[in-house]
Amino acid sequence: MTTDHREVLMQLYRAFNERDIEGATEFLAPEVEWPNLRTGDHERGRAAVRAHWEKLWKETDTLIKPLQIEIIGGDKARVRVHELVRALDGAIIEDRKAEHMFTFDGAFISRMVFLAIEDEPEDDDDDGDFGGDDGGGE
Repeated sequence: MTTDHREVLMQLYRAFNERDIEGATEFLAPEVEWPNLRTGDHERGRAAVRAHWEKLWKETDTLIKPLQIEIIGGDKARVRVHELVRALDGAIIEDRKAEHMFTFDGAFISRMVFLAIEDEPEDDDDDGDFGGDDGGGE
């Protein structure tokens, strides 16, 4: 069976943005390595990433919109994203474009690397809608 890595990534971002911790962590390999941008270190393992995300969600309102997904070979993907991080009072902490580089081990994400994008010109295609595909409804 072939895994559709593009679909796995779309489901991961959707679950993350909906604060569905079970849905988001189901795509992670047991020994996944994930960056912690606050500390500059890495979280290792599903439980550590889960704790990191739960803490993040308690302290901020973070939404990540995938703009473009490029599958590289059979086990890597580059995702261009728009990240909007707000304090719980609504103040914007971060509003940036970035790249997430993923490595897969079969169907599971084994590693994610964050890459900042420096001084990118505005992209007219980014409408700022972080709600995902709602099928045209409200």
